[in-house]
Amino acid sequence: MEDLTREVTKVLRNLNQPDKWKDSPWLSSCLVQERLASGKAQTPYQAVKSIFADTLNLLSLESPYYEDILRGRFWEDQLVTQMVQNGRPQYWEERNFYLYQKKAIARFAALLIEQEINCRESAQVSHLKYARLADKNKNPAARIALFSLFGLLSLFFIFRENFYLASTTYSNKALTSPSIPTTPTSADKTIVFQENFDDGAPIEFKYKVGLWEVVSNADGNRALDINSMDSSIEYPVIEFGKPEWKDFIFESRVNIVDYSVKNDAPLASIRFRGIYKIAFTPYWKSVELVLDPPWKSVSERTIEIRRNTWYSVRIEVADSTVNVFLDDKLTLSETISSEVAGMFGFSTWHNAHVQFDDITIRATHP
Repeated sequence: MEDLTREVTKVLRNLNQPDKWKDSPWLSSCLVQERLASGKAQTPYQAVKSIFADTLNLLSLESPYYEDILRGRFWEDQLVTQMVQNGRPQYWEERNFYLYQKKAIARFAALLIEQEINCRESAQVSHLKYARLADKNKNPAARIALFSLFGLLSLFFIFRENFYLASTTYSNKALTSPSIPTTPTSADKTIVFQENFDDGAPIEFKYKVGLWEVVSNADGNRALDINSMDSSIEYPVIEFGKPEWKDFIFESRVNIVDYSVKNDAPLASIRFRGIYKIAFTPYWKSVELVLDPPWKSVSERTIEIRRNTWYSVRIEVADSTVNVFLDDKLTLSETISSEVAGMFGFSTWHNAHVQFDDITIRATHP
């Protein structure tokens, strides 16, 4: 996965200089082959640039801030100093701009890789249909033609298996299945999402960025684990739920297992309503309510966050009010926008090892 993300970054940074990415695997990707076959592009280079432009448009639907950063930097060849001085997409210090540029590239790469995976899966379905058709067709000439196509498709899939090797080396418990809402097993009908990871297969999560997996701890408890202590991925993210979710009671547990002592970033964040986060930053002894993007503090509380310690978190949101409880103690109480809704998510930073467990989301208006 990291190799593919690096290849995306390489193309982005040299988008208008295709000679610098002439060996990129994206030139032979499923998305490119599909675009060439449809006549929407005449060369692999044109296809890649077209696909990247479409992905940028997808990103704009999620985050105009991220889209504007990438468009200015890589499509328009703007310097960071130019964009910062012009307040684009808004005024940030240069250091913060680079931080958000990394986030934007990571999210762009995740969207692009997700499209490639979908393309691959669709092609595999077509591959099986051809095989069934050949089996039913008794005409020798037709069978030969179909099996020739079958053979070509097989070679194509072999290539794409190699292309995707990096993205499939993570655990077979990787979080790649559809984000279909859980049918609660509990008698509590207000529960719309529940996951304790005991079965080792968190099927309701959508893989985004980073090596998220279910692990068994020494005490036998299973938890969702993200260890970026030795990873080049700087902003691991995972999301779940539905984009229309708005008022709820969210409960979970979080454990910042380990981190670099110099790491002053938010090491565990819980996203809700799409644009709000509860962020835990041990370096600053901080629990913070943040609007992201842009990263803007709404409220903050000084609390020491200890290593390798489980904390229970409850977030209650109703209309424009949010109350955050840490270990059943009211920690933050603020007013937020009543207009927005959105998915949930977890995120961390590089040089950190974090775990999440025992997630329950209850709708307050079932």
